[in-house]
Amino acid sequence: MCIVFYTLAQPGYKLVLAANRDEFLDRPASDAAWHNFDADGTDDNWVLCGRDLGSPDKGTWMGITKDLRIGTLTNIRYPIVPPPPDAHSRGLFLKDYLAPPPDKRPNLDEYMLSLTPEAYTGFNLLLFDLSKADPEVGYLSNRTTPAYMHPELAGCHGMSNSPWAEPYPKVVDGQVRMKATLEEWTKQGGDEDDLIERMVTLLSPAPVVHDTQDLTSATRVMPIVIPQAEVSETTGNPRWYGTRISSVILVKDNGQVTFIERDRSVLDSDGHVQPGVQSKERRFQFQAILS
Repeated sequence: MCIVFYTLAQPGYKLVLAANRDEFLDRPASDAAWHNFDADGTDDNWVLCGRDLGSPDKGTWMGITKDLRIGTLTNIRYPIVPPPPDAHSRGLFLKDYLAPPPDKRPNLDEYMLSLTPEAYTGFNLLLFDLSKADPEVGYLSNRTTPAYMHPELAGCHGMSNSPWAEPYPKVVDGQVRMKATLEEWTKQGGDEDDLIERMVTLLSPAPVVHDTQDLTSATRVMPIVIPQAEVSETTGNPRWYGTRISSVILVKDNGQVTFIERDRSVLDSDGHVQPGVQSKERRFQFQAILS
């Protein structure tokens, strides 16, 4: 179960966003890097994200572009609904929004309204366009009515694997903690490195998980073996599931961006679970293209 917290209301920042990606630890994925989703005829790279190499579409769960298109995606797992016939890949949502070059950027509302939510299994899609003075944010799901809405710009918000209006306990708690964390950081006059560490701490509460219900309270999921998928078909090893990475995106009002991606749990070459090493985090800083 993934989770994301964000605010558009922190003084000095267009966006402060913190997110965990929970997934099987053996699912192939690339680290965050600059690329263009393999666009033909260009060596220019304007997309920064990791890629899901376990999907034929090689899409992403979260990413940002040089012109401040940002998106994040989570699955909705419950209630269990039979998938539609020939269900489309959810990995294309962010890929299709982020992949166009800056001079062909899609309009956020037009892009969201062009999608057909009923053709996919359950999802939450959250997109931002921060290239202008006034931020744009849109939320789309096929488990809510209406399917498309614009979240409030004020305050701290969170999203996990339930519909927006039915937040898990960890989302409700995290929104309160994010607000308090930012207020304390502002009061103490901390620097950006301090803000990043505070956001990672926000993502770190990890109560013991005994069953799937416990996942609704675990912001960070320590590695567990999922009973329905206990053994890998290819290696025979247990299939460990948990929080693989934590990511923080900071976008200042002047367009200066800091993006970090930090491993939380990894598999070694023998298939054993190891803690992530902070010194191996991926850190990127760049000046965004503003309108």
